[in-house]
Amino acid sequence: MYSNRRARVEDGELVEQQSDARRRRGRSRSPARQAKEKALGPTVNRVRASENPPKYEEYNLSTDRDENDEVEVRRLREERRRLREQIIQKHESQNKCAQSPKDRSNSEEPPAFDLEKKGDIEGGRGVLAAEYDPNADPNADDVRHRIAVVNAADAPASTAGEQPVAAADGDDEDEFDMFADDDTLPAVPQTGIGKSASGTRASLAATAAMADSWDDPEGYYRTVIGELLDDRYLVQSILGQGVFSSVVKALDKHENTQVAIKIIRQNEAMYRAGVKEQRILERLQGADPEGRMHVVRYLRSFVHRGHMCLCFELMSLDLRQIVRKYGRNSGLSLQAVQVYGAHLLLALDLLRRCQVVHGDIKPDNCFVSDERNNVKLGDLGSACDVAECEVTAYLVSRYYRAPEIILGMAYDQAIDMWSLGVTLFELYTGHIMFPGRNNNHMLRLMMEARGPFSNRMLRKGQMWQQHFEDNGGGVMDLVVRPAANAGAASAVGTDMVQRVKIAKPTRDIKSRVLQATPPGSSNRDVELATRLAGLLERCLELNPEKRITPAEALRHPFFAQT
Repeated sequence: MYSNRRARVEDGELVEQQSDARRRRGRSRSPARQAKEKALGPTVNRVRASENPPKYEEYNLSTDRDENDEVEVRRLREERRRLREQIIQKHESQNKCAQSPKDRSNSEEPPAFDLEKKGDIEGGRGVLAAEYDPNADPNADDVRHRIAVVNAADAPASTAGEQPVAAADGDDEDEFDMFADDDTLPAVPQTGIGKSASGTRASLAATAAMADSWDDPEGYYRTVIGELLDDRYLVQSILGQGVFSSVVKALDKHENTQVAIKIIRQNEAMYRAGVKEQRILERLQGADPEGRMHVVRYLRSFVHRGHMCLCFELMSLDLRQIVRKYGRNSGLSLQAVQVYGAHLLLALDLLRRCQVVHGDIKPDNCFVSDERNNVKLGDLGSACDVAECEVTAYLVSRYYRAPEIILGMAYDQAIDMWSLGVTLFELYTGHIMFPGRNNNHMLRLMMEARGPFSNRMLRKGQMWQQHFEDNGGGVMDLVVRPAANAGAASAVGTDMVQRVKIAKPTRDIKSRVLQATPPGSSNRDVELATRLAGLLERCLELNPEKRITPAEALRHPFFAQT
């Protein structure tokens, strides 16, 4: 915790002021502490803020401070910056020394198998997978509805009666703080949320002063490089930020290993989602204690300044970054799709056995090892139990959303198989399979690839009338809405809509997969690409009851050793 000190000028020197409480305790500085302060020179000390701070004689530095005082303050700030840089560099050098030569050269080592395709792919249609960023998706409805779903989920019992965890009063509470703000030296108010053991639920009540100091306006934690989380994790870099949290890379000083820490946003709904994710992670880990099923390993949790933090093993790039690096225009090799696909199916098989729906499978949530030969499924922030699945038209990122979600049907783990099928297509071709502008457009692209929906399936959904109209024949017409009017309660049949009849696929999966196969490929590669197309057709069955399961997919000829 930062400490707040005051100083006054007396006989030309900065004299430290101790609080009445400290004088009553009669605490004295140790010889080592005195030697440290002597080496640092005179410092402007600060006194911990509290509800009843001790009274001090006020001194107006703005009017009585002379030029020497200004020089001294600048010297102190420069000294603080220098010491801060030294500490960060020290930890970085120690981490490099702790790594083996192989670890240090991972970034330069070639992948364990060929990731790039042999041969150039000409043409190609659609949105490049390497250029898509789900977090920058302009369709804000996806984000708003997904947050609303989390907020409407079963909330735990009220935490109003919970008592905050008191911060520990350590021996070095008044040590010189070189990570404080360099310019303003603010007094950061203390709250009841401090050090916490693994799994402890701290109170979410945070003062406005704390939010202003520690959080940005959207509730994300203001991460400081070199900061120590939970007296254990030294923050080394910021890995990314999503709808529900931010993720940092840190050094675990207890284990001398690097980890990834997910810092949940300061928000009641986000906190509940974090608790739910932790519960699901613990269940999966209990079913796979040796970590063989390719789910990113969850290590522990803690609370830091009111933010729930989940600690994971550190992986390397995600699959979108892999496509961007090795297959920007043409996608990855068949061998890479085989290996990554099999690993992700093992992860989905584990989720299926544990009755868990992931709810947001996409390349961005699949993480690859340094050697590029191992992929694991991560980010279960949208996961839920099968029994808790509630109808919503906006679950899963839009390009990876199964048709039953859009139609308002009951759903289960089959939605994850749909998302995986779209992801594997993306890995091989390098293009987004269904780049729909909205749910209505997504249905049209699905029908162009897989043909019409059956009337029986459509009538199972609660929202089919927003997208289809019964023409009295055997196949319902798709009501195409303009992008600006998509999802609105517009009257069917007005000039604002267009009725489209799609009786058979016009952009079938097999032809698109073979189009992404380099010209001059061997007969074996053409046969393997054909098998991949067959697997994708099973993953992308419009009717979820006919969709392939993870265990069945692992026995598909595409994964056979030939």
